[in-house]
Amino acid sequence: MDLKDKEWSFSSVSCYNSCPYSFYLKYIEKQTDHDNAFSQSGKLVHSLLERWANKELYSFELADKFEEEWDKVVTEWFPFPNIRKGTYNKCLEWAHSH
Repeated sequence: MDLKDKEWSFSSVSCYNSCPYSFYLKYIEKQTDHDNAFSQSGKLVHSLLERWANKELYSFELADKFEEEWDKVVTEWFPFPNIRKGTYNKCLEWAHSH
């Protein structure tokens, strides 16, 4: 892959800056990451943001949709129960604030 033809994103630049080898594996070799609870919760929030930006969700629907989808999307275990609860509460607080 010629990197000058690559469509760069914030994630790809950030990945390269933090670990060029990780960038190589993910973007050149196309190896997939194994999901964990943190990535799953992040993907849920990003999905909600995308649907809100695309006018598929209204602001007032974000918190309800978050609560509805959390257990379906975040299936991996957090290292400690209080981390799961804290992450859930922070994400829900974010959803209520938008």
